[in-house]
Amino acid sequence: MFKKIIRIILYILIITYILTAPFYLNNIFSEKYLSNKKNVEWSGVITMWDIPRLTVNGSEFGWIKSRIDEYQKHNPNVHIELRELHYDDNSEIAFKAALSEDHPDIMPLFIGNEVLPLDNVMPVNILDRDNQLISIKDPLISTVYKDEKLWGIPVYYSINVLIINKSLIDSLGVKCPPDVNYDSFISFLKEIEEKETSEEIAPFDFYIDDHGNSIMPFFFADGASIFSLNEQESTNFYSDKVVTGLEKLKRIDQNLTSLHEGYGNRSKTQVTTDFYNGKTAVLSGSLTDVNSLIRKINQGKGFDFELIPYPKGQSEIPIYFAEDIGAYAIMETNNSNKKEAIYDFMKFLLSKESQQSLETIGRLPAVEGSDYKFETHAHLNTLSDSTFLQAIPFYLDRHQIYSTIKGELQKMFQYNQPVTETLYNIQENINSVNIH
Repeated sequence: MFKKIIRIILYILIITYILTAPFYLNNIFSEKYLSNKKNVEWSGVITMWDIPRLTVNGSEFGWIKSRIDEYQKHNPNVHIELRELHYDDNSEIAFKAALSEDHPDIMPLFIGNEVLPLDNVMPVNILDRDNQLISIKDPLISTVYKDEKLWGIPVYYSINVLIINKSLIDSLGVKCPPDVNYDSFISFLKEIEEKETSEEIAPFDFYIDDHGNSIMPFFFADGASIFSLNEQESTNFYSDKVVTGLEKLKRIDQNLTSLHEGYGNRSKTQVTTDFYNGKTAVLSGSLTDVNSLIRKINQGKGFDFELIPYPKGQSEIPIYFAEDIGAYAIMETNNSNKKEAIYDFMKFLLSKESQQSLETIGRLPAVEGSDYKFETHAHLNTLSDSTFLQAIPFYLDRHQIYSTIKGELQKMFQYNQPVTETLYNIQENINSVNIH
């Protein structure tokens, strides 16, 4: 009888455990992973300065504001005070603040291709702390790495893409080849030229300026290795693979007759305006240009478009170039609890939810390992492969590199300067200045 009573009691305990365990374990999970006790122990204000990160719909600070609001819902004792930098002299204002004693807590690491002064910036250890590695794409890590330290946290990036006016090529009965190499790409452009008889539409265009350009993937087309992670070696623009890569851009000019007047020397505004107005069939551009086109579509002024990677060269792989990287610097603080709170917010920006929300600004997630599915802007789904992603390392002066490339390419197109001389001059001019 006693054994029977014991068995009944054990059965009751087992059944009770089965019924309550999920609730109990879920509470443990919630306490351990959803509420950060280290963070909630600190109360106060985190000051954050940021530059416009335009949403697809046109809001300058909508994305970061939404992330701050969402974070503060779960951490009401932490107030993140955002200062919006929307001035012509953003870099001057930000750099002065970064060097002051009363500096903000979080700042953009890159402003207009210039790097924030590092005097008061803390090297980052958030990316490999607590044995919970946050896997940032390797090429993006190189953009914040110097002196064996990480000086910022990459959150998103943009890439160069070829944007096709699909409405236009459909009206001409031209189809884009499914697997594009340079021969098939030039044939595609020539077919557009042959079937477009009005002589008002150019098959192809690109832009270069001091802040960036849309032709960087051409340099890498044949597998060139231009940027070394060894800070002493700088760059290698003058090599056989870069020469043949840039010659591919020249081949377009040599094979087409109806390019815009001043081709190769026009401003970004001129080039993109013609494309948005239906005067160019294929634009060598970026995700920023795609966002501008989507805004025009939403206003009833656009057209159907298609995105393709740059044509495959001798390496027979698609090349992606990170033409814009959104990264944040964490500024020095003597308050260890506040530092943990800042880290907690930055980890929130790297969470799957926040990385998925980058769809609103038409950018790609910096964090690998998650299954992102973009529904509103589906074109992002095919572009996030970082296997062949190229980027300019952190120690290089991007503004100087772009300015040098602009000057020499203008000579190449305006005065027919040879490709080899163009690349030699780029290499010499970059090495003649301090770009570290």
